[in-house]
Amino acid sequence: EPTTALDVTVQAQVLDLLKSVQQDSGMAMLFISHDLSIVSNVADRLAVMQNGRIVDRAEGRHAFRQFTHPYSRHLLDVVPTLEKRGRLLHSGEALPTPKASDRPSPQPLLEVRDLKVYFPLRSGVLRRVKSYVKAVDGVSLTVEEGRTLALVGESGSGKSTIAKAVLGLAEIHSGTVTFEGRPVNGINGRALAEFRQQVQVVLQDPFSSMNPKMPVGEIIKEGMRAQKLYSDECRMDAEIAVLLSEVGLESSAVNRYPHEFSGGQRQRLCIARALAVKPRLLICDEPTSALDVSIQAQILDLLQNLQRERGLSYLFITHDIAIVAYMAHRVAVMCRGKIVEAGETVSLLRAPRDDYTGMLLSAVPVLQTKETDDDSRVL
Repeated sequence: EPTTALDVTVQAQVLDLLKSVQQDSGMAMLFISHDLSIVSNVADRLAVMQNGRIVDRAEGRHAFRQFTHPYSRHLLDVVPTLEKRGRLLHSGEALPTPKASDRPSPQPLLEVRDLKVYFPLRSGVLRRVKSYVKAVDGVSLTVEEGRTLALVGESGSGKSTIAKAVLGLAEIHSGTVTFEGRPVNGINGRALAEFRQQVQVVLQDPFSSMNPKMPVGEIIKEGMRAQKLYSDECRMDAEIAVLLSEVGLESSAVNRYPHEFSGGQRQRLCIARALAVKPRLLICDEPTSALDVSIQAQILDLLQNLQRERGLSYLFITHDIAIVAYMAHRVAVMCRGKIVEAGETVSLLRAPRDDYTGMLLSAVPVLQTKETDDDSRVL
């Protein structure tokens, strides 16, 4: 998994480097990955594993077209693409959408205006500020009720810093953050607690996001207790059982510890913990980058269902353009602390106006499938 945590442009550079070194030295390479698009471009021979066994093998540039095992075909079927928008990945079932006449115009929930987050660079004996790193430099964006805004860009572009600034975890140099029309930067006390009940976060690494010494039930109860949502333990226990069922886990999970779960199950637990305080906005910071394609599809299906059933809004931070194409309503592209392009997902991905956006999209690896004779991009 040498490219799992990398954005598409750095990923392309690393893959080119590996190919170059391989050609110059004649070395062999055993490439372990859950990214099918990368594998289809790197490998001369492919082997698919399930439950400790190799269930399929193939050779050549169009190796995926040779696969016949149901598990191999399933892996290809759950890859997110633009064409699968509005459908669940695992079942292919269409997500119900309200009639146009019944669909209210989405209202702004979170608004960021001219946000600047600068980090000081100090030097000298007195550690005086000599200059600033402009991590976020004049960013404006809006997350609407019940919709998903994807924030994409290379590593270091400022995506996660925006999330920290919204949550009050990074000091804002200037600009405003409003939630439901009320300013939230600079608030404290009860007002800050109420805001954090409405806005929760799901991070990239679910294992490090949870206290390994606490059972799952206590981990989920932390937020409930902090927000004083329920007056007695029995009510909290009942609510946790409902939450676990909603994210696809059994109620018996409350007595187990984080290390006893798989990566996908841990991410479900983190989503349950976030939902425990009844938020309206989830900030999802690379929530599926460490998951294989099948488990990733399960988490994306779960997020889609939760958005439909609870009316949740998502600020979805990712470097995976395929996920953006599949589930985001709008997308904003960041480069060096600024948003260079933003708009409706389908139109922006199909006809980018900014050169940087075009460069990002051109770096997305091509997946060779059985159904087409042409190169098929996730877009």
